[in-house]
Amino acid sequence: MSTAMRTNMRTATRVIWTRCRVTIRNTDIEIMVGRRREKGLREPNGRVKRTREIDPKTVAKRQPHRRGVPAALAHDPKAECIMGRLCLNGFISETQYEAGVKYRTAVMRYRSAI
Repeated sequence: MSTAMRTNMRTATRVIWTRCRVTIRNTDIEIMVGRRREKGLREPNGRVKRTREIDPKTVAKRQPHRRGVPAALAHDPKAECIMGRLCLNGFISETQYEAGVKYRTAVMRYRSAI
């Protein structure tokens, strides 16, 4: 492929805004031809402003299975299971929680072996 063909192909893929004169009902109007502009607020360089990123801790706090835990502890990894929620709420001790986790892993290994 020649160099001239490569440059023509590159410019052909770009979207270029141009003014075009069109005659409608014996009157000439200028219209913009090209892709429509996205709506929204703009950055100084002209791009559409990006949405703010969501904090992962707030996402974790809003998950339905973490609602029974105090807000200060909702982002804790223990809040994912019932044993962890019982521990965080003070119904069982830390050693009981660890024993429950060990039992859970043993049961899961047994069930996967069957």
